[in-house]
Amino acid sequence: MAPPGTTGLRGFEVPLSKGGILRSNASALNVGVLHLVPNLEVFPLLADLKMYEPNTIDLSDHNELEYWFTVLSEHLLDLVDKAVASEGGTDDAKRRGDAFARAFFVHLAR
Repeated sequence: MAPPGTTGLRGFEVPLSKGGILRSNASALNVGVLHLVPNLEVFPLLADLKMYEPNTIDLSDHNELEYWFTVLSEHLLDLVDKAVASEGGTDDAKRRGDAFARAFFVHLAR
């Protein structure tokens, strides 16, 4: 069984909860945390927050949902390979990449 506050996949914590809604802490997003419930907070590492224009996709449209899930699923392992390589391809980087891939595939399936 996973420790409380985690997804059970090492390195991906469940964001803190306030009022029954999962979210990051009050001061900023937890960069690197896979949020179980999406939020509309601006990503804190954007170079220019004033130029940011959020683009939303209506995932209630079945065609859009299927398209984006397919894109994300088909390219996830390429992304993980690049991330592992950027971390030097170490055993630890591979472990973290595998953990992320499993967590993200579970997130997509849900």
